[in-house]
Amino acid sequence: MPELRRDQIFSRNPTHHIERGQTYREARLRDAVRPAVIQVQDFLPAGRVAVIDAWTGRWHRPVPVEALHPYPRTIVGRRRRSGWIFISPGDHLAEYLDSVLPGPDWVAHGWTGVRDHCFFAGSGTVTLWNPDDIARAITALAAIGWYADDITGSSGIPELSVRHLGAVGLCPVSLHHGGTLLRCARPRNHGGHHGDAGPDWSTLPPYLPEVP
Repeated sequence: MPELRRDQIFSRNPTHHIERGQTYREARLRDAVRPAVIQVQDFLPAGRVAVIDAWTGRWHRPVPVEALHPYPRTIVGRRRRSGWIFISPGDHLAEYLDSVLPGPDWVAHGWTGVRDHCFFAGSGTVTLWNPDDIARAITALAAIGWYADDITGSSGIPELSVRHLGAVGLCPVSLHHGGTLLRCARPRNHGGHHGDAGPDWSTLPPYLPEVP
């Protein structure tokens, strides 16, 4: 069996790691109803995970681990009709931002929404079409538990560095500086020491509420 990290648990499939920030779409299909999407926030006792509604950020009832599946079909090829199916966090965040950023009235001023995205585990980058969408995108992502930092370069193409607040690939060390909570932005187990606040630190939005 693969080695299990402290911030992971296995689903029924022993090769599928469940991690914070992963998104799952409802397997049940209903006519004219958008499938629900949940996002893993934390691990609970008795084989359950704490999740939120990935469209609204509201807490959803806990889900048993065995209801989270890596593929939409069973081992014999039958389509799953219950439970939750894994989807790429990047794909969901792109769809989510496209739904919450300015609508048709803004299209006349140029493209709006997500231009491209690249994700690995609990972090990645999101490229937008419109620089005016940066602040709105950061606020919208914070509402569903994602921290975003504006990393737009000299090209002027609006780009965000995005990570889930429970991302397992990042260093967990944090400090307070001038009344602001900063978190190390380097990878977990990086070399070197933690110095004073500088470019290796990033701000965090307020913590999410505790699981009820």
